[in-house]
Amino acid sequence: MVDAVEYKFKVEWYDELAGRPRPYVLTYFENPGSAPNEVAIFDLTKKRVFLKRGPYDDVSLSDLFQGAQVTVYARQFKVTAYADEKTRAAFTSDRGLVTAIVPASYYRDFGRVLTIAQEAGFSLTKLKTVGEPGSYGSVAMAIEFVGPTGGARTDEDLREALFRGAPEECCRAAEVRASDAETNATLFNGPSSTATFDNCSLLLIKPHAVRAGHTGPLVSALIDANFEVSAMQLFTLSRSEVENFTEVYKGVINASEYSNMTLELSSGPCVAIEVRAESCVRELRELCGPHDVEVAKALRPNTLRARFGIDKVQNAVHCTDLPEDGLLECQYFFDIMVAQVASDAIHK
Repeated sequence: MVDAVEYKFKVEWYDELAGRPRPYVLTYFENPGSAPNEVAIFDLTKKRVFLKRGPYDDVSLSDLFQGAQVTVYARQFKVTAYADEKTRAAFTSDRGLVTAIVPASYYRDFGRVLTIAQEAGFSLTKLKTVGEPGSYGSVAMAIEFVGPTGGARTDEDLREALFRGAPEECCRAAEVRASDAETNATLFNGPSSTATFDNCSLLLIKPHAVRAGHTGPLVSALIDANFEVSAMQLFTLSRSEVENFTEVYKGVINASEYSNMTLELSSGPCVAIEVRAESCVRELRELCGPHDVEVAKALRPNTLRARFGIDKVQNAVHCTDLPEDGLLECQYFFDIMVAQVASDAIHK
C-alpha cells in the first residue's frame, strides 16, 4: 500500500471572544489513486488533536498556500506559513500567486478570462471589480490566482503561465504581474465597491461551484444573457455572517435544509455579483432555474442550476427571490460585507 503524501501548514483561527488569533497545524494527506484526500488539525496552544484525520472534500491542495483562508467545518483558518521544509519546497518551487487586471474594454470577456486561467490549473483566490479612471460607469476586473507558475519571474512569463498561450486578445490586454501583498491589500480590501444599488439583483456563486472552477462559465452566462455585471467580489463568509444573510429563510424552509444551506455557504469562498436589468429579480430567477437541481434538469435544462448544480443544497447559485429584496441583498454584500473586509484587513 502506498502511503499518503503529507503537507503541513501553520494556520490561525481568529478567536473573536479573546480578540486574538489561535495557532494550529493543518496537515493535508494526498492519498494515491481514487482514495479521498484527508485533513487533520492540531491545536498548538492546548497541545492536542483538534480535528482527527479524516476525509474532507471541501478543501483541496490548491486551496492551501501562504496567505490563503480555508474553512473546515465552518471554522475559518488563515494559512500563515509552511510548517516544514518539504511543504515549503513543494509549494514555492513551481507554484505562485499572480494578479491580473482585465480592463473595462474587455468586459464581455471577463468570464472567458477566468475560464482560461482555471483551465490552465490556476485557482481563484481574490476577485473584485474596480472602477477604471476616466471610464464612468465602467468596471475593470481585478483577480488573483494561485497555480503552476513554473518559477516564472517576468510579467510576460507569468502571463504565458496563467493563460497558457491563449490567443484571445483579452488575455493579452490584461495587466499581469506577480502578486504583491501590500498592493493587493489596497486593491482587494478597499472600503468601496462598484455596486450601483439601483434596479439590481444578487447572484451568489456558491463555494462548491467556485471550487469546481465554474465562476468563469457562470459570469459568461450572465453577460451572454445581457445582464449588466455592475459589481463582483469574492468573500469567505463565517457561519454567523451566512446566518445574518439567510435569516429570512429561517422557518420558511425546514431546519435540516436550512442548516445544510448555511454550512455550504460558509464552507469556502463564494462570489457575489450585483446584476442589473429591466425586471432584474424576475429575469435572473428565470435564468437560475428551480432550486431543486433534478427538477431544473428535467424541466429547464439550460438554466444555471441545471447546468452547474449537484443537488438542492449545492445548486450552484443563490439568487434574490423577491423584487423588494434585490437592493437589500446587494447592500448586504457590497456595503456591509465590503466594509467588514476592509475593517478585518486593518485589525488582523
